[in-house]
Order: sequence, then structure tokens, then C-alpha cells
Amino acid sequence: DSKIIINTSYFDSFSNIVYEGTQLGCKVLVSQNNGISNLLDAKNIVKSFDIKDWIEKINFLFDDKENIYPKLDKVKWKTEILIQKIISS
Repeated sequence: DSKIIINTSYFDSFSNIVYEGTQLGCKVLVSQNNGISNLLDAKNIVKSFDIKDWIEKINFLFDDKENIYPKLDKVKWKTEILIQKIISS
């Protein structure tokens, strides 16, 4: 029954729990070193070592009465990952 998922990992190639949370309508917050951050809005991403940024964005999540974090589109996600792999090759 979670409504907010906060992933503070210093590095995560792609956080499945965050992706699954978006599919269930949870608000999410991740560090910039999380691979899924490429698919999220800036309001969902925190500079990894910036405590002030974490506090500010966590407070925003709790104060926000609407679920303004849309579900990630799985087709869009697969397309973007494919494009990233092609570019990095």
C-alpha cells in the first residue's frame, strides 16, 4: 500500500522497484545515478550527495496532494533503452 518510493542508491543501473511503483501510481524519488532517472522528470531526481535537495524533494512529495507522477510508458521505456544502447555502441 505504499504511495511513495524513495530510492537513495548511489548507483543502480535500473531500479525495478521504482518502475513497478510508477505502474502502481506511486510517487517516486531517485538519485541521479539511477538508470531509471533518464525516464523521470527533474522533480523526481535528486543530486546524489545533496542532502538539502533530498529534504526539499521529500517534503514536496509529502505536501503534494495530487499524484503528478505519471506512469512510465513501457513501450517508451523499451524504445529509449534501445536508443541508448545503439548510441553507446
